[in-house]
Amino acid sequence: MKSRNILSKSIKQYIPICFLVFVISFLFSCRKMEDTYESFIKNGATIYTARVDSLKAIPGRNRIKLTWLLVSDPKITKNVVYWNDKADSVVLNVTKTAHTDTITTIIPNLADQTYTFQVYTYDNYGHHSVKAEIIGTVYGDLYANTILNRPLNTTVLNTTTNNLAITWWGVSSQAVALDMKYTDISGASKTVTDVPIQDPNINSRVWVVLPAVSNLPNFKKGSSFSYRTGYKPVPTSIDTFYTDWTTVTVP
Repeated sequence: MKSRNILSKSIKQYIPICFLVFVISFLFSCRKMEDTYESFIKNGATIYTARVDSLKAIPGRNRIKLTWLLVSDPKITKNVVYWNDKADSVVLNVTKTAHTDTITTIIPNLADQTYTFQVYTYDNYGHHSVKAEIIGTVYGDLYANTILNRPLNTTVLNTTTNNLAITWWGVSSQAVALDMKYTDISGASKTVTDVPIQDPNINSRVWVVLPAVSNLPNFKKGSSFSYRTGYKPVPTSIDTFYTDWTTVTVP
């Protein structure tokens, strides 16, 4: 019985010491966590402006058109577009309204290749958004050197109506225009342009090939006409690529 009392007394003596060690360890751990947290916020909390929305890249000839939406954050005062690994950039100052704003810019003087464009928003304090990124292709001489004028099949002049009917061979679906120039029987300069015929049974945004037959009214027998073909590498291209003019004399 005496031994049990001695053991109980010893345990009671060590409780304050254990409690003190626990408190010291807890305070040290809290301080360490505080130091770690302060290392992340010592320069202040990170503030971001709103990211652009619906970023699009529309190709052209040695240029590209970029469009996007600013849907929120009235603090935005400018947009910056980067490409070529941020070696090149353009700054667009904007005035943000209370509504969704559409921003459009055309970047000129680009080589014909594929680019990655990054768009950021900024406020007056230098805070910027998370990047919005898109890949866009620019077309130039490399594409222009691949297009050919539409091959002509036959020409038939109706001497009663003076209508010249021109039949053509097939052409690429990228061909979007066929321009024809001539001088009519009255001596007036005329231009006729054929465009792709759209099939009402398919989506109206999808074109089919150019008409197989073109007509030049009041054509003067023994004169000539010139024609060229226009192409778009993609339907949305902001530019049309044209072949050189070809001149044909009709007996």
